[in-house]
Amino acid sequence: MNESFFEYVKIFDGIDLLFDFLILFMFSGVLCIVLIALNNTNILKKRAIDDLRAVQSSHTKPVSRIGGLALFAGVLIILGTAKVLSFNASDLWPFVIASIPILLLGTAEDLGFNMSPLRRLTGICISSILMMLFYSCWISRVGIPYVDTLISFAPIGIIFTIFASAGVTNAFNLIDGLNGLAGFTAITISIALSVVAFLANHPELSILCLSATPIIAGFLVLNFPFGKIFLGDGGAYLLGHCLVWVAIYLMQFDTSISPFAILLIFFWPVADTLLAIWRRTTLRKPGHLPDRLHFHQLTMRFLEIKSFGRGKRAITNPLATLILLPLIITPQILGIVFLKDPIWAPMSFVLVATLFTATYLAGITFAKARKYPQARY
Repeated sequence: MNESFFEYVKIFDGIDLLFDFLILFMFSGVLCIVLIALNNTNILKKRAIDDLRAVQSSHTKPVSRIGGLALFAGVLIILGTAKVLSFNASDLWPFVIASIPILLLGTAEDLGFNMSPLRRLTGICISSILMMLFYSCWISRVGIPYVDTLISFAPIGIIFTIFASAGVTNAFNLIDGLNGLAGFTAITISIALSVVAFLANHPELSILCLSATPIIAGFLVLNFPFGKIFLGDGGAYLLGHCLVWVAIYLMQFDTSISPFAILLIFFWPVADTLLAIWRRTTLRKPGHLPDRLHFHQLTMRFLEIKSFGRGKRAITNPLATLILLPLIITPQILGIVFLKDPIWAPMSFVLVATLFTATYLAGITFAKARKYPQARY
């Protein structure tokens, strides 16, 4: 593993590669500044004010939520620098085309058009189906014997893949609430997948995953700590879709990769989504209705009550993200370390899931004791 790590680090030796990353970072940042300025237009300003009134809002001022447009533009720039980044642009165009349905529907919602949850879910499913058609890959194993036998049957595997990819895609939208949370999570997952691709002997995909990080970072410097712009539905769907399909492709490319290792890399958004499903089912609330009981929201409100007070959200919002970062990164490190270990990868996943659930339930107990809104079980 140590030798592989040093070989991976050599990717950064190329001055041209670092220069291209700097260009991608600056391009994304400048475009985000432009999008922030556009937030003063009537339609975007109204949408931002509506978001501020939402039950799950974690902010005190209206903010732009069309950062996904900057990310998509950055992807198009990557296509233009494909030769410099040492991969074939023709391999990426189908990926970009498949992302268009979710980007359009998500961005339409961000602009204030009524895109129902069913419409957005349909767009996510269409994008997933296009990916399977373009790349002929889907999830055919999850590391559980009887389940593997079931989903190895192509029709069932395809349906499972649509369901799983839609879940991860939507998961990024659920964590796009605190300043920097979705952006940091996406960057760490991109880096982790880059390492996985390198260890799977797929250097082109490794560099491609790395090239996503400066684009996200250009957005992140304006998203964290001051929350000037957010991904919105379009950007969150775009990131989730792209990252999960890189993972699906890698699992098919190298069958020695443990599905549980991939789950560890995506642990935070996946775990938060599963808890949201369980929570809303327990409370007998529609699954698409938002609430204020996500892990990151409990963390922010814990800081407000214990240390800073309820009027210090400009501090508690980004601070909650910093507190959660070690919890986000640790499972990803375990996923890389036990990437091809059929024993320790699932054991690590069970351990992390147990700690996550116990910590969350402790937070819920605290919330009930402090009588948080909507913290009723």
